[in-house]
Amino acid sequence: MVNYPRTPPPPQVRWAPMVQIAATVSLCPGDPRVRVVLDHTLFERESYGIAPLQTFEMIDYRLVPCRSRAPTFARPSNTRVQPETFTGTTQTWVRRRSTEHHGLRCCCDAMYTHADRRHDYKGMCTAWAVGQMIAEKIWAGDDIEGMKFPKALFN
Repeated sequence: MVNYPRTPPPPQVRWAPMVQIAATVSLCPGDPRVRVVLDHTLFERESYGIAPLQTFEMIDYRLVPCRSRAPTFARPSNTRVQPETFTGTTQTWVRRRSTEHHGLRCCCDAMYTHADRRHDYKGMCTAWAVGQMIAEKIWAGDDIEGMKFPKALFN
């Protein structure tokens, strides 16, 4: 099998970045925790498993690379409330241009949602929103390290 170089797309076409984002959010009053895993591996047989996973965590509402011995999601000792943990995935390539309002009353971005997603539980929508915000940075070609999340997202 001969591999021919790919011709560049026409100017009106833009290739979608192939990144899957898994965001895990642990909501505890006053102390939200976030872990993010980015998978840059293209879903093609020839490149399977080549790109290493990138892991990030949120410290002071900023995304930073995970420390090698980052603490697990545990209940802070100063609270009796059990944190709720949610994991949501976002694929950058499913982004749609949307001019219509989908009636979303949550923090989710209408460009990444679809009819089968239920938006009636804030924790799940928060996990999706984290992934969607990261996806928008990737689409813009910006570095996600150091990106800041609004505190209101976790209230």
